[in-house]
Amino acid sequence: MVFDQVEEQGIWRLAEADFADALTRLMDVLGCTGYQLAELAEVDRPYLHRLSSGEKLHPSRKTVLKIAAGLMRLGADILVVDELLLTAGYAPIFVAVDVPFLPGWEKKL
Repeated sequence: MVFDQVEEQGIWRLAEADFADALTRLMDVLGCTGYQLAELAEVDRPYLHRLSSGEKLHPSRKTVLKIAAGLMRLGADILVVDELLLTAGYAPIFVAVDVPFLPGWEKKL
């Protein structure tokens, strides 16, 4: 899994980070540059830079999914999709039922 280096924090901890922090951390773990990711994700390189620096705060859901797909092409785990969606303020896709970042989940089952 791509987060083995930050496993002690748990995947759900990324939901507490902002999108720029999560994106930067993922790029560092995968050892990719913004140029590489922009090309694989088919996202404008200057726009990706603004997202990773925190200058641009609210990417569209479509853009988040494109970035996640680019990271997966570099070897990231599929759970990266949910982590990036959550940090960008969107609902996750692949939520496990025991994920602690969803308060009150047990009441909804």
